[in-house]
Amino acid sequence: MKLTNRFNLPEPFVAAVSSDDYERGEAEYTSTELIKPSRILAYSRKYESVMSEDASDRVWAFQGQTKHVVLERIAKSNPDRYLVEKRFETTMPGTGAKISGKIDLFDKNDATLYDWKETSVWKFLIGDTEEWEQQANINLFLMRMNGLMPHRLINIAILKDWKARKARFTKEDYPKCAVHVMPLPMWSVGQAQEYISKRVEKHRAEMANPPVCNKRERWQRDANFAVMRTDRKRAIRLYQNRDQAEAAMLHAMKIAPPGDSKKFYIEERAAEPVRCLDFCEVQTYCDFGMEADKKWKEKHASETKD
Repeated sequence: MKLTNRFNLPEPFVAAVSSDDYERGEAEYTSTELIKPSRILAYSRKYESVMSEDASDRVWAFQGQTKHVVLERIAKSNPDRYLVEKRFETTMPGTGAKISGKIDLFDKNDATLYDWKETSVWKFLIGDTEEWEQQANINLFLMRMNGLMPHRLINIAILKDWKARKARFTKEDYPKCAVHVMPLPMWSVGQAQEYISKRVEKHRAEMANPPVCNKRERWQRDANFAVMRTDRKRAIRLYQNRDQAEAAMLHAMKIAPPGDSKKFYIEERAAEPVRCLDFCEVQTYCDFGMEADKKWKEKHASETKD
C-alpha cells in the first residue's frame, strides 16, 4: 500500500507510521479477516497493490502498535508465565481452509486469554462488542487445536477518547476510568468450528462479487429526531420519531422560563453509515461508500467551506 503525506508531516513521524512488522502467515484467512464483511475483505485483496493511505490516517494504528512494546515487557518479566503475541494455525475439516490467529497474551497461571483493544467511549457505551467476541473465540479455537486450554477470555479495552472531567460530572453510564476489563463468553469447540466454517464458505462464495455491507457492518446509526435549544450545541434528548420529539419539545416549552419557549426546535438527524464515511479502507473502491461520501459532502457543503 502506498503511503501519502497530504499534510506535510515531519519525516520522523512518517517513518514511524510507515514501519509495520505484521506478518499474516500463509493462512487462507486470519481471525481478523474472517470477521470482516465480505466486501471489505474482497476489495482490500483486489486493490491492495493500488491502495493508498495518508500518514495522518495511521496515527491510531501507530498508537495501537505501542501495545507490542508493553506485551514484550510483560513477557520478559516472567517468560514461564506469559505467552505473548504467538500465532496459531489449524486446517479446518470440511472446508480445508488454513486459519491462523495471533493472540495478545495468554496467562498460563490462571489460563486466561487476554486481548488489548483501543476503542472509543461511544462504542463502549453502546456495547458493540460482537466482533471482539468472535475474534477472541476464533483465537481460543486455534489454541485448543494446538493443545492449549484457556479457561477465560478477557478484553482489556482502552478508551482512547475518555475524559476525566466527564467522568467526574456525568451521572449516567460514562465510564469512570479509561481502562475497562470485559469478560467475554466462551464458545464450545463445536460452536466455534461451525462459525468459522460458515465464514469461510461465505467469503469464498462472495469473493468475486461481494454484496454491499449490511446495516450492522456499516455501523449505521438509525435516523432520529433531536430536541434542541438555540443556545446550546448538544441535543436535550434524542427520539426515534418526530411525534415523540414534538411532544417532548412542547412540554419543554411549557415549563421554560418566560422568553425561552422560542429557543426550542427539532433537528432531524439522518441515518449515516459511520464505517463507510470514516473508517473503511476500501471506501474509494466501493460504489456504496463513494455514494455515501458524496451525499454527506453535498449535505454539509456549507459547513465545510473555508
